[in-house]
Amino acid sequence: MFISTLNLKPKNVLLLGKVTKYELERSFEQHTDEKNIHDALLRKGVDADWLLARHKIHSEKLSEFQQILRLKGLNVRVADRNSYTAEAIAWADVIFTAGGDGTFLMGASKIMDRRKLLVGLNTDPDFSVGYLCLPKSCTRNLSETLDLILSGNFDCIWRNRLRVSLLHHINQNLRFRLLDKRKWVVQEWTSEKLGCPPEHILPSAIEREYPLVPQYARTTMVRTSLPLLALNEVFVGESVSARVSKYELAVDGVNLLRRKSSGMVVVTGTGSTSWYLQGTALSPHTVAEVLKVAKAVYVERDGERAEYRRHHGSTQSLSVLNRLVEQTNTQNDHLDDSVVREITERYNARLPFDSEDKRMAYVVFEPMSDGPVVTKHQPWIWRQGTDMEPSRGYATNLQVRSLMLDAHLVFDGARAFSFPYGSVAEFSIDPSDALCCVRLRNHS
Repeated sequence: MFISTLNLKPKNVLLLGKVTKYELERSFEQHTDEKNIHDALLRKGVDADWLLARHKIHSEKLSEFQQILRLKGLNVRVADRNSYTAEAIAWADVIFTAGGDGTFLMGASKIMDRRKLLVGLNTDPDFSVGYLCLPKSCTRNLSETLDLILSGNFDCIWRNRLRVSLLHHINQNLRFRLLDKRKWVVQEWTSEKLGCPPEHILPSAIEREYPLVPQYARTTMVRTSLPLLALNEVFVGESVSARVSKYELAVDGVNLLRRKSSGMVVVTGTGSTSWYLQGTALSPHTVAEVLKVAKAVYVERDGERAEYRRHHGSTQSLSVLNRLVEQTNTQNDHLDDSVVREITERYNARLPFDSEDKRMAYVVFEPMSDGPVVTKHQPWIWRQGTDMEPSRGYATNLQVRSLMLDAHLVFDGARAFSFPYGSVAEFSIDPSDALCCVRLRNHS
């Protein structure tokens, strides 16, 4: 649903910029001289000239953007990920991000007021897709684009976001860290400094609302609402990817499973076109391999099929396999490429869902099974996840109980909260958390 927003009259604009790859690489070097930094990057095998060229393109576009905003009589403040605070957000009438999708996600994560408009500008459209940003043509026509936005000539599309609350032991102080592409950033905060104090919750409420919490733990648990919202996804798993992630999963209060995997991802409709899609989409090669096996099984059961027809007459239930067999030389494994492509495209097209959908989706990466496990609490409910259990699905409420020693919840690939052993993460979507994003009229 699109909502017209014609009465926008901003005075204060916050411009959130990204850290370029060149700036990131430069931060790892001890040199301050640009020539020495350049040579050091070359020695490491980094294409310093290419990184510097992309850095200059971004910086020039960022400066141009600031200048145009000020020429239009707006008060402009520039922020990076460290100075992007609740105070800066409250000051701004509109928030622009200058970078790509990563910068847009960073901007979205801290906006708690659904009336706050977020606009993404792709500063390097020749290199970055910028799916969440305005069209590439807007980058090349900044002044005209800003006139359209400031005059209210756009529609507001609402993108639902994930809210996460953590039920944890009363003595556990949650840790929060920023992630970058190469290392854990040194900065680390506790839940107290982040301004998200725990909420005491009655054992009876825990019993009613949290089926994953064993009875013996209900009197020592508190609940913390994490101070970030995820626009794309939240990753759940061990901080070291080589470790197996172990957890218990409840989907809408049922399907209680103990899972072992390489982690899992919970996504919104917006995120369903990103990591989730890449992790669940099938390739034509995979589809072809499955169809080859299906064809072989079909041919091997030819006698059973003939017997069925003698008793029940002609049937359409096997029409797809009939078509495959008829189009295939049974002496080899060749399949009609057009059939494979059609099946692949139809399957993958079903995976993304609308950004305004109130459901979330989840996918378990590389699920494992080592036989049934009976837990000490609620042995009549728990069952071990098996190969036949769905590795993905949809939910309106999702709860995950950590059975991991060093796990984390990673918001949109950039911010991580600790996920201690025995704690329960509850995922939900509330329309009041929806993010207002711009779609220009008659613009593509």
